[in-house]
Amino acid sequence: MDESQVVVARIGPESRQIVLAGPGSGKSRVVGEIVSWLVEEHGVFPEEVLVLSFSRAAVEVVRERTAHVTDLGGQVGTYTLDSLARRLLADAGDQTETGDYDTQIGRALAAIEEDPSLLRDFRHVIVDEVQDVVGLRARFVLGLLSALATDSGFSLLGDPLQSLYDFQLDEREPWDTKAFLGEVQRRFSPAHRELLGEYRSRGPDARAVSLARTQLLRQSVKEQSSHISELIANIPPMGVVDQDCVDDVSTWRGSTALLCDTNARAALVAQAFVDHGLLAERADGAQEPALDPWIGAALQEWPARRISYDDFGGLEQLLPPGLSVDEAWRSLRAHGASGRVLDLAELASSLARTPLTLKRRATTPVVASTVHRAKGLEYDNVILVDVDKWSRPEGDLDREVRQKFVALSRARARVSRVSGIDVRNWHSRAFDDGRRRWIRRSFRGNGSTGLIMEAHDSRALGPALDVSSSLIGRSVEWGRSAQHLLEDGEVLPSWEARTDGIVVARTSVGFGAVMRRLTFGDRFPGLSGGYVDGLETVVGQARTDGPGRHGIWLGARIVGPLELRWDEES
Repeated sequence: MDESQVVVARIGPESRQIVLAGPGSGKSRVVGEIVSWLVEEHGVFPEEVLVLSFSRAAVEVVRERTAHVTDLGGQVGTYTLDSLARRLLADAGDQTETGDYDTQIGRALAAIEEDPSLLRDFRHVIVDEVQDVVGLRARFVLGLLSALATDSGFSLLGDPLQSLYDFQLDEREPWDTKAFLGEVQRRFSPAHRELLGEYRSRGPDARAVSLARTQLLRQSVKEQSSHISELIANIPPMGVVDQDCVDDVSTWRGSTALLCDTNARAALVAQAFVDHGLLAERADGAQEPALDPWIGAALQEWPARRISYDDFGGLEQLLPPGLSVDEAWRSLRAHGASGRVLDLAELASSLARTPLTLKRRATTPVVASTVHRAKGLEYDNVILVDVDKWSRPEGDLDREVRQKFVALSRARARVSRVSGIDVRNWHSRAFDDGRRRWIRRSFRGNGSTGLIMEAHDSRALGPALDVSSSLIGRSVEWGRSAQHLLEDGEVLPSWEARTDGIVVARTSVGFGAVMRRLTFGDRFPGLSGGYVDGLETVVGQARTDGPGRHGIWLGARIVGPLELRWDEES
């Protein structure tokens, strides 16, 4: 570790600090080092450390640095803010069911204000990516820190230049990053520290972004905008997304992110790459996470409710390359342990909350993502897609600067830019389930002709015998399902996706409700488009036998822009 990292990591449990940590400064490693130092040098039990993170990388570093301790029985608690809220509500005896994340956060805040002892077992709290703690969640974290014992401490790590979530603010919850950190300073008087190293850049493009950061922090918003524009202008262009472009990307080493401003553009550029013969996987959103596919592949057909470590070792061939039996076992045992065995029914219940440590990671070299979905991640190569056309709220120059800086700083080596992805006539629209979906309006604006399908739109099939890696990259054919879905007594339409005549997915209740909103009466369109961009573990109602007997199975992810064909009603 460098000197600045040592200063941040070698602290006592009662220490309180705000740490400025730019891209590539080794923040994830430092988070792990803080935990390890507290446990090994100060005798803090692992379960007395709480880590709040949006980043799987930080979680995995924490687990790696404390593996020798957690094997003895202790467990470092690592949560997102939403999953911590659910845990606190359970600890407080609040069994109210709701799908509204803000409502859960609000109730959890009320619970700790009423009973601060819910948090008194924690001796140190680490908040990663603190610049994203805004609005109601900022008030929640302030309540959390206030409820700690007087001899407990905290470490808040982040970078104001990477703050992207100010759009969540409203008149009721106006806490932005500056106001939140100012209130932390007023209440707790923490030390201010900075990580000064830069360990990500391996090429001149990425290094130019890293070197610009110090200057950007000292500039006005208008100066920052000009500086970012100059950086982007100097990025090597690749022209339009065509066969030559895709062929070039296919020869690049390492991982490549196609970064976009909206989900519509990400879906369309991914489809363009698939059309030219290179699979581009879609990144999951924070509110719609998926589970790693190896879990379902390994456990969906296990004949008994419980499985021992020795039996689990016999499934090693179903684990992905690079994941050892020991690592996989520890990951699962943290969420479904019963003595020395895994209880698969308990595991399924825990997996329904999508633990951060088991969230699905990309399985293809090329990923299409919005900048928001790429936060906290890094790639060998980054391509900005139609960056000169990225949308932003009227007059919000500051947010545009931060969005483009985050996009540029995801790269370890190469940064480039392409154009040619047309998102005209695509519009984001809110629906009753609280999600926003991208709909393409007809040229005259009097009807819907397209819809962006996300992975969560096609998880209603349940276990299927023919889901395997051979499906990845395959296009699908759609047909209306004879099995209708019900929501609040309303019959909703459902479609089945087939490859080679075999059903591999079925659309969800949410998708059916969207289609009901887009139609008149029972006149539903035919669907075309979409492809299998990967596999995932799905959790649902347990079956009596076969795959999914424990409520865990392997599913196909169907994504992409769909055509709504009103001349082919289904």
